[in-house]
Amino acid sequence: MNKSFVLLVLIATALIAGWWRTARALQGCDLLSDDAYYYTVTARNFVDTGRFTFDGITETNGFHPLLFSLQAAGFAMFGTGAEPMSQYLAVFITTVAVFVLTIAVCAWLAVRPVSSDDDAAMQCAFLITICVVLVPRFTAPYLIGMESTLVLPLLVLVGVAAWKACYVLAGVSAILLVAARLDMLPYVVFPIGAACVLRESVRGGPAIRSGLWMLLPAVAATGLFMLFNNWCFGHPMPIHGVLKSCLPAVHLQWHQVFGRVNDSITLPAALL
Repeated sequence: MNKSFVLLVLIATALIAGWWRTARALQGCDLLSDDAYYYTVTARNFVDTGRFTFDGITETNGFHPLLFSLQAAGFAMFGTGAEPMSQYLAVFITTVAVFVLTIAVCAWLAVRPVSSDDDAAMQCAFLITICVVLVPRFTAPYLIGMESTLVLPLLVLVGVAAWKACYVLAGVSAILLVAARLDMLPYVVFPIGAACVLRESVRGGPAIRSGLWMLLPAVAATGLFMLFNNWCFGHPMPIHGVLKSCLPAVHLQWHQVFGRVNDSITLPAALL
């Protein structure tokens, strides 16, 4: 099959999914999905008041730090004077654009010419991942203006760096990955680090050093984040984030994989 054709199909599918989701959101369908509006308003209030609040009164730390920090930086740069819904829509459309751009870059990496078996294996992994992510049920979490949109490109960066044995880059990138979603530390960074240690052990390489570079930066950053939360809020982690990270009790339920009949995102998207 022509690689250019595959590239165009994958990018076109991502563009159609992004257009469909944005058009539905602008019509008011699932516009305020999950905690997306919560992030935007809390970041706006933080810039205005210097306090982590959604309602302007009660303090909250129920957010993953990277998306919150990026939104707060945006409000600090461009101001908070605009109407809240307009600002939310701007954030929402930006996250959709990030998803489409991530798929486009990954698709290019999956079809570009390579010269080694290792790179060819990595391309197969890219292609499989993209095809899974573009299944409507699995596309939906990346098109709701939430932190998952940031997880995808950072996961690619950490995975590629670890695959190519660039452990310093992988470890530094893992800080951002964990900041994007805190449960990436136990469920993604630790397994990748363990795989790197095993690979280096088999090759006779620096197994311990590679594991330390992979894990220590993210562990240290998470520890600092926990200390900050404990000092500021009286408990070390966002409570709702801990509850939602109870793998596999929540994640492996039937409807989490296949959806429900009344899933208002999945059924329209399935028409794609």
